[in-house]
Amino acid sequence: MVNPNKFYTYAYLREDRTPYYIGKGQKRRAYKKGSNEAIKLPKDKSRIIILKKNLTEKDAFKHEKYMIAVFGRKNNGTGILRNLTDGGEGTCGRVVLEEEIIRQRIVGKMCVENKIGFHGCDEEYMKEVRKKGAKQSAENRAKEFVVKDLEGNIIKEKNVAKFCEEREINHGNFLMMLYGKQTMAYGYVLPETKITCYELLSPSGEKYIITNFHKYHIFCKEHNLSPGSFVFMLQGKFCHKKWKVLSIFYR
Repeated sequence: MVNPNKFYTYAYLREDRTPYYIGKGQKRRAYKKGSNEAIKLPKDKSRIIILKKNLTEKDAFKHEKYMIAVFGRKNNGTGILRNLTDGGEGTCGRVVLEEEIIRQRIVGKMCVENKIGFHGCDEEYMKEVRKKGAKQSAENRAKEFVVKDLEGNIIKEKNVAKFCEEREINHGNFLMMLYGKQTMAYGYVLPETKITCYELLSPSGEKYIITNFHKYHIFCKEHNLSPGSFVFMLQGKFCHKKWKVLSIFYR
């Protein structure tokens, strides 16, 4: 009988023990070179750690997504991981790299020269396509929307472009969050998104509230904590440097 709980999640750590990649696999997957050449295996195998094991594939995908959300991705400016997607099945949240853009331009040019496929369509057709695209873009920029900040406040606005411009945030990344392509953008989430809040007590008696959307590595750096151990502390596995989780609540 095939064991359904054969999956696990794993992390590759830098020398300072902060994670740079989160993955999901089975058998020896964590110790083998992946299809993505940008993600290098740590030379020191002690920097390959198993986060959770004996999982179903569904649970492994879920935990992978959670851990990537915790540490954030470098390619979309949300954190420290080199993952190109938000995890789980598919390529949701993937940011197109410059190398891919250049390759797509070359392919497009070849299609135009040889009149192959969409890129080889006549100019009148392309004008109509561009008109539709411009109209849709204008509608998106003036679209009414509702979001929630990490304090749990509901924000209703009438113009996406104006909202982003006033806060000096990237319009494209913000739209990706509105369309559900990524979980958070610049401290905002969709109204239905559940925000997990952790009330922490420091060894000196100070209280802090941090959410599952905060960049833990920054908080840990400010308080001389290990990000990996800090996450395990939030999960209730153990205390870390006499820090304690007083309560967990939701917004």
